[in-house]
Amino acid sequence: MVISDFPCDLQLDGKGRWAASFPQNFWLQALATVALYGYAVAGLAVSLGYR
Repeated sequence: MVISDFPCDLQLDGKGRWAASFPQNFWLQALATVALYGYAVAGLAVSLGYR
């Protein structure tokens, strides 16, 4: 269950170093992914607790 693929682009800057550029909604997608995994883990913990 993944919301997005690898979200950043790697490019060389003017000094020959690699620089990553992230899209504007990257942190929103990351937060949504964490929330979905947290919800899944919490559901598993609750269902195992009732057995």
